[in-house]
Amino acid sequence: MEIYCAVYGCPSSSKDKERYLYPFPLDPIRCNNWLQAVDRLDLGHLSIDNLHKEYRVCDIHFTFLDQHKILLDDAVPNLNLPHRTILDDLTKSTQTDFSNTTVATQTETATNEIACQTESAESIESQQQWKIDNPLKRKLLITLAFDPKTAKTNQNCDSDQSEQTSLSNASMLENNAENPTICDVTCQPDIASIVPKSGDKPKVKRESPKVVPKNVKKFSRCEEKKPKQKRKGRKSKCQKEVSSDEPNETSDSDEEEMDYETMMQSRLEEAIKLIQQQWRLHEKKYRKNRRDNDIEEITEDPVEKLKVKQGRAYGNELKFLALNLFYSNPTAYKALRQHLNLPTEKTLRRIQVGISTKLTPTVINCLKLIVSKLKDEEKYCIVCANLLPLKEEIHKIANSDKSMGYHEINDIQGTEVASKSLVVLTRGIYSDWKQPLITCQLKENFDISEVNLWLDEIIGTLMDVGLKVIAFTTNEHPNMLNMAKARNICPERPFFFVNNHKVYYIFDALHIMNQIRNVMLNHYFRFVEVDGTEQIASWFDIEKLFETDKTRVYKFAPKLTESHIRPNDLDKTRIHYSAQVFSKTVAAGIINCIELKHLTARSYGTVKFVDLLNNIFDILNSYDDKDICRYKIPFCFKDYQMDVFEKMLNLLPNLKVITKNYEDVTNTVETLRCLEITIRAVLNIASDLKTNGYQYLCTRNLNLEQLDTFFESMRRKWGTRPSAV
Repeated sequence: MEIYCAVYGCPSSSKDKERYLYPFPLDPIRCNNWLQAVDRLDLGHLSIDNLHKEYRVCDIHFTFLDQHKILLDDAVPNLNLPHRTILDDLTKSTQTDFSNTTVATQTETATNEIACQTESAESIESQQQWKIDNPLKRKLLITLAFDPKTAKTNQNCDSDQSEQTSLSNASMLENNAENPTICDVTCQPDIASIVPKSGDKPKVKRESPKVVPKNVKKFSRCEEKKPKQKRKGRKSKCQKEVSSDEPNETSDSDEEEMDYETMMQSRLEEAIKLIQQQWRLHEKKYRKNRRDNDIEEITEDPVEKLKVKQGRAYGNELKFLALNLFYSNPTAYKALRQHLNLPTEKTLRRIQVGISTKLTPTVINCLKLIVSKLKDEEKYCIVCANLLPLKEEIHKIANSDKSMGYHEINDIQGTEVASKSLVVLTRGIYSDWKQPLITCQLKENFDISEVNLWLDEIIGTLMDVGLKVIAFTTNEHPNMLNMAKARNICPERPFFFVNNHKVYYIFDALHIMNQIRNVMLNHYFRFVEVDGTEQIASWFDIEKLFETDKTRVYKFAPKLTESHIRPNDLDKTRIHYSAQVFSKTVAAGIINCIELKHLTARSYGTVKFVDLLNNIFDILNSYDDKDICRYKIPFCFKDYQMDVFEKMLNLLPNLKVITKNYEDVTNTVETLRCLEITIRAVLNIASDLKTNGYQYLCTRNLNLEQLDTFFESMRRKWGTRPSAV
């Protein structure tokens, strides 16, 4: 259904792709203002919903600053509106019948005559609702409503002749046939008929304030009166008759010429000047690598000069200001970002701050800003550290005398080439946040005491910032074990002090499980139960289960593969392989093999050992309180959780590692000692947190999972052994 503009005489409709029709607002006050502005008070009896659904006002009646897909809140139509007096006279004249009227339109090439036969005119109310079926009457409304010169001529002629017939209307159209704004009856007028071209601008003669209605906006360049001058130019017959009767009417009025294009040009120039001023201030204060006196003047092409090159970086001052605003109130920052031209949230989260082997004031200030917005429970965290192997290469830093690749710690560089890097990361315990902090490059045989002092300084700085560091987590690397021995870490004392604050020492539970699998591949585990029965756990039983499952359609342990049973060097580093081996499924499968006489009763030791490892590692990797497995819920001193810890603590002192040649090598295996230290440290941490009001502990947040993920991303980008750069 085609919808026309509600303004009298406006040719715009929903079929015009260049026009945009705005519905009447739902606000009663704004809707009333629109009705008064377009002089359609006859629609006041309709409801606001009907006005909003059925009536529109096109975009040519709004100012340039108001024309958006969504109008401004104070937008009111005030342009290209018809005179009320013209429409009143036109309504009276169109009540007569138009019969056999011929409209002659002249062009440069030919003259076409169009004859239109119409029915009698409808009532005044139907015409006010813009439902005129006669195309000749519609053309007359369009022509007279949007051509003030023709409308004025029509008004002067009506003052001399009291009554107009259909023939007089036809003669009036013939007199105005040369007017370029008159369109063909068979087509809709376009915007060119409303806004004249620059080469053919009709001058609008404005009468004195007594004649112009109040709803017509008058634009004036100066309020002072100009000296009276007589207007030169051609006049129509009706104008000559009026001027002969009233010779001083034109000379007494304040004549002024200003078309729509001139008005829009002046407004555009004012808007450009305002943008230029704001842009200069923005460039002078916040943009980097710009001098105060070298800002170019925007004169020739303002639109091109105002464009910002894509990828232009923000200065550090503006970045940290925006970062402060973002962490203060993210919602307010999103509201201010577009108005102040601030960086996006994605840009802020990708800010890279250059770090060295020592915490710089810039990094410390960023940490203070982040910590100041955290809740009290979110400040509890751990410090993770792990070694990453490096390529032994030396890289010269451009525009600097410094080289990368040497042994360097705490901004003190040595002469030997670094072979590994120690990366430090902190993560929350009761909230999911992580932050890589710092790294140092270490040679092959580095000084352990020097690294411990460097770590103590980092932990002390984090405590000064406001974080509550309760644990230090690492793995069973030989260098990390030597660092633990230097701190006198043992099962009876699984902690050390930093600034008189107790920090617990934890070995990653997942890496411990992986190391136990690697030891079990070539060794037996012999242990004594509480009742004094000696049991043996062997990898042979798990391998026998896998071989038996190959002959079955429905397997007891369907996840087991060759990589689980006979892993290569790469498979031995995969933690999920060991997690799937030490599971209840494998324990149940071994029991079935014993019942089917595929294994002897001696294999019950393997069943008990695998089941105990499954439970202990579920507790040390708990995270979800809604898990089906009760051992995977957060640690909260439940009876079954404490029973598992007690069984393992009683088992570890009596656990022996026997080779296939029946040699005892228990003292050379540090993994069992690390497991005991970790269990006792977790129990002490949970006890300390319980005294502070925290009833549970997600033990997965005490592991190196986030740091391992960080290493994986680095290896995907730079290879298994990245360089120091």
